[in-house]
Amino acid sequence: MPIDLRIPGSSAPVKFTYHLPRKVLEEFELYVEAARETNTDVSPELVLEALILDSTKKDRGFQRWKKERRRKGSPSGTPEPAATP
Repeated sequence: MPIDLRIPGSSAPVKFTYHLPRKVLEEFELYVEAARETNTDVSPELVLEALILDSTKKDRGFQRWKKERRRKGSPSGTPEPAATP
């Protein structure tokens, strides 16, 4: 059975590193495997992009937060600078 996730076209990549629990990585790898049943050429990066975009689009609280942030003058798509230790 195919997954219910729209895989976007590729956009300009940016490298990042996060440490995840093994269980999360295993679930993600299974999800990539499932995505490849309907699109054999899909990369893990595109699957991750689709998962994040799909999740944030459906999260009403996050959408309200973004709207409020824009209202206060922060442009959407531009994250606040990270605090330096």
